[in-house]
Amino acid sequence: MLFSMFHPLGVASILSFIGVSFTMVVNRDAALDRKRIMDKCSGTPQEVYLNAGQDVVLQNPGFESGEFIEGCTTLYEVMMDRDDQDLGQWRIKVVMEEMNLPCSSSSLWLLEDGERTHNVQYCNEKKAETVFYSHEHMIDIKFKNKAKCLEEGGCAGTKVEMRISAEYVCGGRFDQDNGVITSPLYPANYINSEACIYDIVAPKKKRIALTCEYFDLSTKCDGHCGDHNGDRTYFQDITTFERYEGKELQGKTIKSKKNHHTFYFLSNSNDIEDKKRQYGFSCSYKFF
Repeated sequence: MLFSMFHPLGVASILSFIGVSFTMVVNRDAALDRKRIMDKCSGTPQEVYLNAGQDVVLQNPGFESGEFIEGCTTLYEVMMDRDDQDLGQWRIKVVMEEMNLPCSSSSLWLLEDGERTHNVQYCNEKKAETVFYSHEHMIDIKFKNKAKCLEEGGCAGTKVEMRISAEYVCGGRFDQDNGVITSPLYPANYINSEACIYDIVAPKKKRIALTCEYFDLSTKCDGHCGDHNGDRTYFQDITTFERYEGKELQGKTIKSKKNHHTFYFLSNSNDIEDKKRQYGFSCSYKFF
């Protein structure tokens, strides 16, 4: 016989069934959440693609609860999502927004292979910059907990949150009239060992005039420092192969013979980022 909803036993049975079903759903969701967390803790690389102007926030597994997950290893492979034809140079910016990682038990590593290798460790007792800039278009971010918490006061509240973005450095294709090309990160001093290509394209039957309102490149070198043939930082006209150093283009104008003009900038290994004197260039172009 079916129970009526108005029969006391019928109401009790329905409520009991609902309670059991709700508990099953909660337990199932909790199990799925736990599985997702443990999947992230397996150390299997997880790819993160960055587009221009995009911010991505990354957190360690267990961030919301502050749980210390024993033996958890998470690896993110962060890379720029760029068009193959993009001549611009970009770098990856990582900002540590929140961090509580006792060095005895947890740490975060920013790893970069390339011309210059970087292995930067972050944890509470390590003094590291809160902002990290890559030199390449790809970095690895590795979070790791030890197999057991070794912190005397416990590891509750273990967490780290990072904001990752793509930052324009220099170069690219320029096909809009009345534009500006600048040295890497201008008006800040340019970074060392950086190469940039500036490809300026005007409509057919038009030409290009490039005028450098500011042009001052450091003439110091770590190696041979001869004029126009040594290790000096330089700006080069690829059409004529003319090479400009120091202040040689300050206030001067270069005019193209055709509608296409390409320039190349190369800074040497001498580090001038923190110098008080401003080094770099800002050159405007127009079609005529």
